[in-house]
Amino acid sequence: MPEIVDIIIPANNEAETVGGVVDACAEAANALNGHCVTSITVVADHCIDRTAEEAERAGATVLLRV
Repeated sequence: MPEIVDIIIPANNEAETVGGVVDACAEAANALNGHCVTSITVVADHCIDRTAEEAERAGATVLLRV
């Protein structure tokens, strides 16, 4: 049975960079060649920019802290 890896990324007003971080995490997970199931979650902490939207666009699940 594959291992489960949960990646949690805290972010505050990181719209310009969060997509790249999510992409890098996804690439690292893919390098494990199916040996694990990975979820990537961004916790958008009181963001006033488009952090949540950019994280979702990159494929992450987003939790909003308001």
